Amino acid sequence: MQDTGIAKVNLKFEVDEQKARVGIDIIANDLEKRIYYYEKFESLKTILETALGQKLIWDLEYPVTDKKEMAKIYLEKQNVSLYDKNSWEEIFAFFYKNMRILEKIYNEYFDFIKYDPLYGTN
Repeated sequence: MQDTGIAKVNLKFEVDEQKARVGIDIIANDLEKRIYYYEKFESLKTILETALGQKLIWDLEYPVTDKKEMAKIYLEKQNVSLYDKNSWEEIFAFFYKNMRILEKIYNEYFDFIKYDPLYGTN
């Protein structure tokens, strides 16, 4: 997870025994605030997907626990495993390439993403 300067928005790497993910987590408990930031990123969808060269997975109600959800916008690489050393190079290349692009766009549009007329800036 990377500090983004916005308390409820994280850039995140994830890997497990089946897949790797890189993306944006919006962890606001307040549904209105979560939707607000999700829609900010949605307005950047064409820019994000063009730069990444592929479609992102957009999930406004990604389950965290039985009673908690977050918004998750991410890319996923299947058939790689944290426990398979032969996958590591592929995982690191996937993370490096895609997180660099996400970080660049995030930084370029930071003021737009951060500004929230309802809640002020974070």
